[in-house]
Amino acid sequence: MSEHTHPDEIAAESATERHLPDPAVLADREDIDYCEHTFVHEDGDFCERDYAGRAIVGVTNDAGEVLLQIHQESGAGVLPNVKVASDDDYVAEAVRGVSEQTGIDVEIEGIERCRLAKHDVEGEDTSIDATTHVVLSAAPVSDDDPHSDTDGVTAEWRDAVPEANRGLPADDDVRLFVE
Repeated sequence: MSEHTHPDEIAAESATERHLPDPAVLADREDIDYCEHTFVHEDGDFCERDYAGRAIVGVTNDAGEVLLQIHQESGAGVLPNVKVASDDDYVAEAVRGVSEQTGIDVEIEGIERCRLAKHDVEGEDTSIDATTHVVLSAAPVSDDDPHSDTDGVTAEWRDAVPEANRGLPADDDVRLFVE
């Protein structure tokens, strides 16, 4: 993460008042990592069905640690993230989601990655849906300690990627912020 592309810069360039326009415009930008990933589901009833995508937020503090939601049973950690409806703004939903999930209020600093997420059903030949994941960088606005109200999940500052993340889709996103 060297230089950030701030969502307001993209909004100004695309002449819209939204903080982040249709994420499809991010695919052609050289300053934002673009990738595609196929998620295979057992059936067509998956968590992002009927949503535009997901806002994923890498919150880093002054110590260089990243805020992770740690699944206590597996030890795997993911960046705070929230599903985004087609008429919602990715940036606004990201700020709201981090606060609700971890108790940490943040300021969005930039856009790091845009991922086209294709959704397949096991045994089917074609994708049934595609959503957009936007990975944003952010900083906390206070020194509050994170917390989680979700059973089996803690919110923690970490200075390394959890070992349990190896091979998981979230691993690459976490690695954008810590090694």
